[in-house]
Amino acid sequence: MFSGPYGGTLSMGEYESVLMVASGFSIAAFVPHLKKLIYGYNTRAVQTRRIHLVWQIKNEGGIVEPLNIALEEDKLDDGYILLISVYVETMSLPKKPFGERPTMYPGSGPLLEIFLAELLGNNIKVYAAEVSAKGQKALEQSELTSRDGGMLVVA
Repeated sequence: MFSGPYGGTLSMGEYESVLMVASGFSIAAFVPHLKKLIYGYNTRAVQTRRIHLVWQIKNEGGIVEPLNIALEEDKLDDGYILLISVYVETMSLPKKPFGERPTMYPGSGPLLEIFLAELLGNNIKVYAAEVSAKGQKALEQSELTSRDGGMLVVA
């Protein structure tokens, strides 16, 4: 059984970066949002250029199917905007990839480190067209990673 969301609605597509933190079966609530953000990115209808889904689970069983749906749609411009990090509490082996892009890590996720890394915005793609629109001066790294779209954290 799932409950919520409660309170006012918020358009996730207004943010340049979205960090989603889920645990257990709460991943089901995030899949429609992932699909909507990726579709919006593919059609250039949202400002979002980076999504990082952090999923904390107890064991590895049955984790691939809901993620594959979102990953299949995230293939525009020979790249992707969705990063999936799965933290498995009962796993003792070192990190390992599963599928093409998600990575599975042992233990609990280092949420503060992940938050700070996403806040810096270094993983947000900047395309040549955007650089041209900003002019030659925008070629400096500090301007390419500027965060004018903000970041949303959803848990």
